[in-house]
Amino acid sequence: RQRQMCIRDSRYLLSPQDLMALEQLPRLVRAGVRCFKIEGRLKGPEYVLATVSAYRETLDSIWSDIQGGAQTADTRPMQANQRRRLAQAFSRGQNAASDGLTPGFLLGPRHQSLVVGRNPRHRGLFVGEVSAVGDRGIVTNLQGPVKRGDGLVFDRGRPEDRESGGNVHHVIDATGESLRTETDSGQVELLFGPDFVLDRVRPGDLIWRTRDSAQDGGTRLDPKLAARPVMVDVAVHGKLGAPLQITIADRDGHSVAECSRSPLQVATGSPLDVEKMRKAIGRLGDTPFEIHELSCELDDNEQPLFLPLGEIKTARREAVESLLAARRAHHMAQTLASQPVLDRLLPTAQGPADKTTPALSLLCRTKAQVDAALNTDGIDEIVVDFLEVHGLKDACLQVQAAGRRLTVAAPRIFKPGEQRLWLYYCRLAPDALLVRSAGLLQELQNLGGSGVLLDDGKTRIPQLHGDFSLNAANVISAEYLLDAGLNRLAFTHDLNADQISALASSLPVEQQARLEVIAHHHLPIFHTEHCVFARFLSNGNSYRDCGRPCEKHTVHLRDPIGGDHLVQADIGCRNTIFNASAQSAGPLLNDFRNAGIQHYRVELVDEPAHQVDLIVTAYRRLLAGELSPDQVHERLTAVTDANGHPAGIGLGSLAVRIEPARERLKKPTAR
Repeated sequence: RQRQMCIRDSRYLLSPQDLMALEQLPRLVRAGVRCFKIEGRLKGPEYVLATVSAYRETLDSIWSDIQGGAQTADTRPMQANQRRRLAQAFSRGQNAASDGLTPGFLLGPRHQSLVVGRNPRHRGLFVGEVSAVGDRGIVTNLQGPVKRGDGLVFDRGRPEDRESGGNVHHVIDATGESLRTETDSGQVELLFGPDFVLDRVRPGDLIWRTRDSAQDGGTRLDPKLAARPVMVDVAVHGKLGAPLQITIADRDGHSVAECSRSPLQVATGSPLDVEKMRKAIGRLGDTPFEIHELSCELDDNEQPLFLPLGEIKTARREAVESLLAARRAHHMAQTLASQPVLDRLLPTAQGPADKTTPALSLLCRTKAQVDAALNTDGIDEIVVDFLEVHGLKDACLQVQAAGRRLTVAAPRIFKPGEQRLWLYYCRLAPDALLVRSAGLLQELQNLGGSGVLLDDGKTRIPQLHGDFSLNAANVISAEYLLDAGLNRLAFTHDLNADQISALASSLPVEQQARLEVIAHHHLPIFHTEHCVFARFLSNGNSYRDCGRPCEKHTVHLRDPIGGDHLVQADIGCRNTIFNASAQSAGPLLNDFRNAGIQHYRVELVDEPAHQVDLIVTAYRRLLAGELSPDQVHERLTAVTDANGHPAGIGLGSLAVRIEPARERLKKPTAR
């Protein structure tokens, strides 16, 4: 039964708060962790300065205590000003209780707190809540710092709308005094400039400090000043009648030399000397280089030498450009170019493609879809992919009883304590196991691979098929995986149609016959440890106390344009969100067949069972040449999801696109 759930202001269900493990560093260090990564994607220099400084200082203090034999607690509480600085630099703050910084799952499942869902972006530091709107300003009881010049924004719980905000002109305390210093407590009135529209602010609005005037009043971190200079040695050599030679060498083994265009002459006026040469070469101007040592050797044969300063500067500039070019060139470029293995990366025809009748697999995610598949002709293999094991055994027995070829799909992730889960899948005795992680493939190969009898004396490892998540993106990775014991392999979704055809054509014919293209499916666009079911359909934090709503409810996330994206939970409570629209390779199947690919997979997500025959028949007839791609597109466009909404189809990741220009790329969202 379809029911649209009211989630009030928690609409951003996939926007977690930011991981902040600073307080957990003592326990992590004692556990043996020796390397910590700070994620800086789309962050600015101020974020780098704030976070690296905080972690460096804390780690140095912890290590000093450990080396000194001092007892260290599991956690090290942060100072308020340190936490505020990190939240100001970047955090997806939600409300007074959630400043956007969280230990995430380092403390175990925290589904109720990791995602609040009120806001998807960085707003800065929480200041307070609007108590009243007066004739001239905003009244609030402060819960965070504010001062003159700070930038504030007022949050009404609708971040998709344009929000009111402005720079603070005055902070008036309870006595009517305009404060000149920062304050973070008590009732104050905030006054703004004449352009600020008071009637757009309401009591109850949350106040965030988006701009700290003390930090943002000027450039705190100039990237040019922050960069470490590259130390170089400069050697100048010249003699009468020959060009002046300038050699620049860095500490990484690069050395270049450039000569003046004119030869050295006998000086008739002021001759060259070391001091004049040093002045002409200068400090290497606006370059990343800094001179460590400068040597000058002029063979003058007791005759003073002369060269125009412009000639010296030109030779110096050309030497600097040559050194920059040498540093930009990969230091392994020449070595790698000589290795014959790289020739394999270039597409080369391997002979005529095999024109045998292509095979069609159907992946089912529900019992109703399996039932429909067993009543549909033209399916060479049924892949059962139940993210939960509930009902999996019965579905497999049903496929086997019908005499159909059975493949069971393994989870994409295996965590500690879940390693033996794959044994359950093998005991179902499928014809093949769809392997989705390199770790599982390695584990099965270490045991002997396909056909090996396991220790229980009755369970064998079935044939192994590799899914797109193994990330086969070039000849080397594809051959490696096929040689690792896979009977079939699907390429990564990072490849477009042209790249798939080129890669398939580059493989030997025998390996081409073991390739698979996913011809129809809804891309899994999001894998998350956070459980949407537990967060919004229970009060629990794990399967122990959530009541397992994932076994009772079907959940879709509806996007702003009306697309319904299915959410499924696997046996480890991890969620996968599938794209509402299906990706179809219909217009490209002929190209893939010409490249030698013989296996094609159709994946169902939440398509109703009565539409299974329509989908399978369309692709089967397309592969047989009985329908055109346009006819298939027309038929599949009418396919609906479980809610009865036409989801639509498109090329998706298979489309050949032009990379966007640099200026069109997304700008950093933090300072």
